[in-house]
Amino acid sequence: MLNLAPALAPFVLGQPNMGVSSHRDLHAWKMARELADRIAILADRGAFRKDAALEDQILRASRSIPANIAEGFGRYGAADFARFLRIARGSALETQEYLHEARVRAMIAAPDADELDTLCRRTIGSIVPLIRSLGK
Repeated sequence: MLNLAPALAPFVLGQPNMGVSSHRDLHAWKMARELADRIAILADRGAFRKDAALEDQILRASRSIPANIAEGFGRYGAADFARFLRIARGSALETQEYLHEARVRAMIAAPDADELDTLCRRTIGSIVPLIRSLGK
C-alpha cells in the first residue's frame, strides 16, 4: 500500500506536517464541502425554483467535488487519487459555470454569487497543487 501522508501533509488545514488519516483532514475537501453545503442551502430556500434542471445540475456538480476527493483518497494510490482530484476540479468548474448562469438569470443575489464564486476559485486553487504533489 502506498503511503500518501508525506505528499498530503502540506495540504492539511492548520496541521502542517501532520499525518493524514482521512479525506476530511484535507483543506480542499473542507472547502469543497462548504461550497456544496452553501449551494444546498440556497436550493432549500428556493433560489433555483425557476429552473429545476439547473437546480439539479448545480447540486450534482457541487456534491461531486467533495465526493470525488473522498473517493480518490480512499483508493490509496497516488495516480488514482490524482485522477479523482481532476474530476473534482472539473466539477468545481462546472459548479462555477452554473453559479454564473444563476446570477445572470437573477436566481441568486450578486453578493451570494460573488462569495460562492470566490469559494469555487479557492477550492480549485486548493485542488490543483494537491494534484501536482501526487505526480511527484
